[in-house]
Amino acid sequence: MKSRKLWAILIVLAAVCFGSSHVMAEEDASVKLIVKYKDRVTTQSTDPVFPLDVVETDKRNWKEKKEDLEQDPDVEYVELDAKVYSQGAPNDTFYPDQQVTFQRMNVIKAWNLYKDASDAEPVVAVVDSGVNASHPDLKGQVIKGTNLLESGQNPTDHYGHGTHVAGLIGAVTNNKTGVASLSKGDVRIMPVKMMEENEGSVSDLIDGIEYAVDHDADIINLSLGTYTYRSSLEEAVQYAVEHGVLVVAAAGNDEKNDTLYPAAFDQVVAVGSYDLNKKEKASFSNYGADIDVVTPGTDLISTYLQDDYEYMEGTSMSTGHVSSLAAMVKNQAPFLTGQQTKRLIEQSASPVAGAYDLGNGMIDAEKTLAQIKESHRISGATAVDTAVEISKQGWNELQQQSLMVDGRKQEGKFVILATAKDFPDSLAVSPLASYLNSPVLLEKKDRLSSTVAKELKRLGATDVIMVGGTVAVHPDVEKDLKETGYRVHRIKGADRYETAIAVNELIPYDTNKAFVVSGQEFPDALSAAGYSGMKQYPIIYVKQNKIPESARSYLEDLGITKAYIVGGTNPVSNDVEKELEALSPYRISGATRYETNEAMHRTFGNKQADTLYFTTGRNFPDAMAVTPLAVQSNSPVLLTNQNKWTTMERSMKLFGERADYHIIGGSEAISIPLAWKIDRVLIN
Repeated sequence: MKSRKLWAILIVLAAVCFGSSHVMAEEDASVKLIVKYKDRVTTQSTDPVFPLDVVETDKRNWKEKKEDLEQDPDVEYVELDAKVYSQGAPNDTFYPDQQVTFQRMNVIKAWNLYKDASDAEPVVAVVDSGVNASHPDLKGQVIKGTNLLESGQNPTDHYGHGTHVAGLIGAVTNNKTGVASLSKGDVRIMPVKMMEENEGSVSDLIDGIEYAVDHDADIINLSLGTYTYRSSLEEAVQYAVEHGVLVVAAAGNDEKNDTLYPAAFDQVVAVGSYDLNKKEKASFSNYGADIDVVTPGTDLISTYLQDDYEYMEGTSMSTGHVSSLAAMVKNQAPFLTGQQTKRLIEQSASPVAGAYDLGNGMIDAEKTLAQIKESHRISGATAVDTAVEISKQGWNELQQQSLMVDGRKQEGKFVILATAKDFPDSLAVSPLASYLNSPVLLEKKDRLSSTVAKELKRLGATDVIMVGGTVAVHPDVEKDLKETGYRVHRIKGADRYETAIAVNELIPYDTNKAFVVSGQEFPDALSAAGYSGMKQYPIIYVKQNKIPESARSYLEDLGITKAYIVGGTNPVSNDVEKELEALSPYRISGATRYETNEAMHRTFGNKQADTLYFTTGRNFPDAMAVTPLAVQSNSPVLLTNQNKWTTMERSMKLFGERADYHIIGGSEAISIPLAWKIDRVLIN
């Protein structure tokens, strides 16, 4: 059976979504290359278990990129990625009637990204008129709930509204029966009956929210509402939020610039409806500043009473779509809180055409799932590509600068190019990059990579400062740069200690202070790099038990009277500290590299910093590349390790004015769960 109904709102409301005209997405502008590395080698910021990279590149130039990668002696082979297709669209009987709606919400593409990573399917509490648990498309989906109207009775639906919403949230998909749902049915429905038809009370609604939270619901769907504010209802919503539960609610079906409660509360996802045929808000839908997102809201087919299906419309049904998307998110990322899921859905939505304020616009299931990994993250497929992405984040263009190189004043727009293979030459460039306000790009191969070449062109660079000898940066890279028209200045010394001095000598320091770090281990140099740029103190590399003569002479010539030793006595021994006795040495260290990082933030950190940058503490390229960007806003670079959470949390809390943050590097460097754990501290 199929019929059509419009659900009106009385005290508590319901709403739906569907639509028509759909513009097909443009063909992908990029392709992916699968890069296999020999045995132990990968270009990731940290070593993955399986030595593969997946490199995304422009579709027009993929052959050039492939050839570029194949020149790397560490690469075993490179091959073009290929599409993998499911065997047709869902085979649910009425899916053709849903297809346009699902396409507009980017559901099909989201299903291609979707990976069920949860040990247990998320629970969505449908606080409504009950649910028809025996419906063929809901069998096995409905768990124990409650009937708030008749204690001890099953929460059976005699009205149809709750069952229709439940089908939109979690109908079994691809079962050759009825309808599909965004969540593909990977969800459990908890029926909480608090109204018999289309009317209920705020007190029962509060009891329903409390029941759902206390019985471990992950999401609460409220396809209902009232225009009457009650503080008790707001407190019930806050109770859910404090327990990590997401509340999704209908905005209202009264075609007015207003929003029902509880949708109007800030912590709730307020859902309106859109008409795909008219390319405007659905005629019945409320609108205005409190709307967060919309979904198609007209002519939506879903489960109903007995074994039937019905077409309905209203913001109640749109709310069901959003709850279904939230369930898919929770399945893929069970570590997310309700408010994190809310933010993902809202920030991934796309603006819609029309004359009314509809908040962030249409939900985008594909983008929402993608943002689980990409939110607040600056990364590329390799460390080299990550450095390019950092450059894009911080520099739209370069400013003309002057620099004394080889005894001559050189005017130009400078970019620093360092090796991604070893740390000493690279980390020494931090104060120079900050002095020039220049990005640091990385190279690993024996020819100039196409991504670096394109970034140099985008920046409008005229001069490239190449740090290190020919072992660090291959002569053919220098040759490629010169043939392209860049002025190349190779800065090097006989060893890493002299190279660091050579870099320092390019900067007209006006300081009597210096950082002294190990030239044999990178972790403590990571912590010093950012503050050397901010403070414009040189970084001096020393051996474990000895100060190289070149470093000793430089300290004397620059007139250094204060030496900050970064790191414990293992990387920089007490013997070295004694040699620095005339420079009033002050050691900044901790039991681990992460505690040393914390100690540096306590000593030198700008406590008013509003942006924090996070990099892995297990490797150097990401931290080195992001340091000049962090210095632009006097922001700290925090080293991360999921096993050092207590230290990380102490470091984060040093910066009480924090308003934003960035995760640097891919998920191999900083895992997705760790990134969102950081988010909980910083955003909440």
